[in-house]
Amino acid sequence: MNKKILAAALAASFVVAGSATAGVEGGQLNIGGLVTTGTCAMIINNEKGYDYNVMLKTVTIADVGNVEQTAINGENKQIDMKLDCTGTAVDLNSTSMTFDSMFNNTAQGTLSNIETDQAAKNVDIALHNVASGGALQLVKIGDSSSAFAGTLSSDKKSATWTYKASYATSEAGAAVSAGHVKANTSYIISYN
Repeated sequence: MNKKILAAALAASFVVAGSATAGVEGGQLNIGGLVTTGTCAMIINNEKGYDYNVMLKTVTIADVGNVEQTAINGENKQIDMKLDCTGTAVDLNSTSMTFDSMFNNTAQGTLSNIETDQAAKNVDIALHNVASGGALQLVKIGDSSSAFAGTLSSDKKSATWTYKASYATSEAGAAVSAGHVKANTSYIISYN
């Protein structure tokens, strides 16, 4: 009798154990943010706030060209950024902006595609600084020497920068495949 009860209990435990691990699901939480002193305000494309989402238009594979140092290939989106210290005791004498990302393509200074679901292959995002005269210069993401001075207002209460984001191949001549593209970067403004 005890052997039958023990055998039944053992069999039941295998059924329960088997059903407990029959379905295992997992995922990923992306949690991030930034804490800043907040002395001055940021305005990006006329929206007040430190963070901004840039959406490029959908393009064809043929529209994605090699990254250029002083030119933009194809579709791009302008990003106007303003450091606004109006109403504070801060007077801006000089400003400098750099960009950094743990997902940068150090070989060419672009942002790597971090999309994981149906991602485009061999596609990066390039960011170019637009000087006041219109000249373009590639921003080398993650390179602290790739710094850009802001244009200061006459009252020394604000500084502005203009950038353009565009698609670029991850290396010269790389074969591009269709899919989603996503990248991110942080910007750092130093001023005195």
